[in-house]
Formats: sequence, structure tokens, C-alpha cells
Amino acid sequence: MSAPTYDLEIVKGKTFAQAYLYASERMVFKPIAASPLAAPYRITVPGHGAPDGWPVRIEGAKAPAELNTAADDYLLATVIDADTIEFNGLNGSAWKAYSTGGLLVYSEPSLLTGWTARAQVRTKIGGPVLFTWHSDPATSPDGLITIDGPVLMLHMDAATSAALSWSKGFYEIEIEQAGEVRQMIAPSLVAIIGEVTV
Repeated sequence: MSAPTYDLEIVKGKTFAQAYLYASERMVFKPIAASPLAAPYRITVPGHGAPDGWPVRIEGAKAPAELNTAADDYLLATVIDADTIEFNGLNGSAWKAYSTGGLLVYSEPSLLTGWTARAQVRTKIGGPVLFTWHSDPATSPDGLITIDGPVLMLHMDAATSAALSWSKGFYEIEIEQAGEVRQMIAPSLVAIIGEVTV
């Protein structure tokens, strides 16, 4: 599977944090056991295994039909416990009562524990380095990368973003473990936006 592209906008003088979710190509299908009428809407899926904030879909629910998501759409899961997921943006209080069927569907999370991550911004592919992120602070990067399970996050504090002297570039993210290097984000655009409130 090829790495996706993801353009960034960084506002000068503002704290910047961008999260990326890392998943395998394997899909997880978990049957829905119950779904009480409520707002926000919750579903009971024993041992669902979805991380908090993970994108998920609902397929095959006979009632309420509104619970089903389109193939190209998703909902963000708020994990209540190991068997319960809430969808904060859904008001199901006036929907038909849940009957039977329906699956919670999501891409299997890939844990990044034990991997190191790095990213560079360059003027162009192969050009001079403008900015670096790394998950190892000992490498003295310009910004830090944090890793938490299947979530990788780029960080830049407000003072650092205020001092940026370039306006655009290209970046990519690589992860590495025991000599294996994977491209997580393919070369993508970074644009620096001026701040309004200072």
C-alpha cells in the first residue's frame, strides 16, 4: 500500500499539532449487540477493540437505518468502555428502536510502539532542509514527534512557528524500526500562514 499525501498549514505564532493515525490494510468487523435510543447515540459492541477517536463505519443495521454510514464516510468513535462506543454528533433519540444486525467496521490499528519517526521540510524534493521533526529529542530536532499506540503527532510550539522564515515547502514522514524504514506520509505541501491576532 502506498503512503497517502496530506498537506499542512502552519499559522505563524500559533502552537501547531497534527495527528496521524496508522492502520493496516486489514478491516475489522464487529457485530452490534444493542443500540438504545439516546442523544448522543451509543452502540454496544462486545470487545470492539477500536481506539478512542478512531474513524469507524456502521454497515448493515436494519433499524435504525440512519445509523448506517456511506462507504466513503465515517464516524469518530468515543470509547466509553471495552463494549460501548458513543457518537457525540448523533442524536438518535427520535430514531426507530434498534432491531438486529449491523456491524462496526474499521481499519485495524497498527501500533507504532518501538518505532522511531522523523520528518523534514525541504524547499523542494531533494532541496535544502528548512525544518526537522523527530521522535528522539536527543537528535535536536526543530520540533518533536510523539507516538502513542497507533497515533503519531507532529508538534511545534508558538515561539518556533513565529520564527519561521520560509513560506512553503514539502515534507514527508518516515518511521523506522530495526533497519526497516516505511514511508507514512508521501511528499506533501507545507504552507506557512501569517497570523492575524498577535
